[in-house]
Amino acid sequence: MFQRELRPDERAVLLERGWQQQRVAEFSRRGNVWWFVDPVTTSSYIVKAVEKGDRELSILPWLLNQPTLSSVILPAEIIECKNSSLIVTPGLSSVARIVHALGDRRLVERTVDAFLRLVECVEIFHQNNIAHMDIDLENFVFADTDICCGPHTFKKDSFYLIDFGATRRFDSGPGTNIVIDDFREAGGHYPPPEGMDAVEPFAYDIFSLGKALITWWDIVQCFREDVDLPRSAVDAFIQERLLCRDPLQRARIEDVKREWLHLAHLAKTAPRISPPPPVPAAADGSISEHVVVS
Repeated sequence: MFQRELRPDERAVLLERGWQQQRVAEFSRRGNVWWFVDPVTTSSYIVKAVEKGDRELSILPWLLNQPTLSSVILPAEIIECKNSSLIVTPGLSSVARIVHALGDRRLVERTVDAFLRLVECVEIFHQNNIAHMDIDLENFVFADTDICCGPHTFKKDSFYLIDFGATRRFDSGPGTNIVIDDFREAGGHYPPPEGMDAVEPFAYDIFSLGKALITWWDIVQCFREDVDLPRSAVDAFIQERLLCRDPLQRARIEDVKREWLHLAHLAKTAPRISPPPPVPAAADGSISEHVVVS
């Protein structure tokens, strides 16, 4: 994977703050994101370098100034450099970490709740006539504990969307026949099944939610011996309501939320499966004759 280096003027402005570089952000596809730490406060920050004229710079300041979005937009500072800008955000964790927590017996519950929070974030965007257009597990972050970072405080399990390079705002919302024709130049990283020449942005967000949920749900299947999940119902929800090839047949975000709440209740209240009892053996070690072996 390509890894962009911090330029001298970019590094200098961060060193002036006394920050120390920790590592490259593993989730960065463009290799332009780093973790920094303030050794005085121990606060962690994520620094993203973008070139002047980057699409994200044209919409991020507007997003940050909308009171109705403050609960779903991670606070950010934009630092201007010679040929680039640095987008600095508090160092919250990617939700992809939940997916990889295979040893966590609460994975099912955490997955169900986290997807609901993602849906709620997208719902607020759509209510404000905004399509994120690049929904992915790595563009969704959360506070895994109470965090204080500079002037900002984040309660445990607060969730936020990040990465707005493909985000669009419109004069109207879902169901108003909005179509974009420049997806190839400025769209998300999941190819829309209806093609790239005419994409309904809000329906594309729903499709991307389905792709994110598939990733989560595949991991949850590893726990099928521990919990009896409504697997067929969830699979049908993903395929028929989120990933439908026809964008007009995909669910609206409010319907996604309502249907997921129902499935979440089923998943959380599903009975636990006890381990199968051991096969009784005869004194000589052979299987007892009263046991039927299929």
